[in-house]
Amino acid sequence: MHNRRFYDYLEYISRHPGRYTTQLDTVYGKRGDTKVIMTLIIIDLHFFYAVVIDRATAESVIDAFEYIYNLSGHEGFKKLFSIILTDRGSEFSRPDLMETNQHGEVRTKVFYCDPLASYQRGR
Repeated sequence: MHNRRFYDYLEYISRHPGRYTTQLDTVYGKRGDTKVIMTLIIIDLHFFYAVVIDRATAESVIDAFEYIYNLSGHEGFKKLFSIILTDRGSEFSRPDLMETNQHGEVRTKVFYCDPLASYQRGR
């Protein structure tokens, strides 16, 4: 997780003012449910978006990113989701695939909160 720590996030946003930060998380239902909800909250816009994913896996998260990316287009996605802040859950373990589209173009920058520091992503 080199250059993806919360400290790196703070440094990055200070160098890139005006970019939106989106807090990303997954919400689980009752025990035994296979589907989960991935939530995206754009702090500055007070915007909440949720998408149902099949499982809490990196592959499902990447599929959801592709879905949202295709809905919003490259420039729209880059504007709305330019910075992602999330926890270190295994479903977010592929930042390289989250950050780029299938053509290798950068669409976002992913950072992780410190372990046991949920207050860093308080929304």
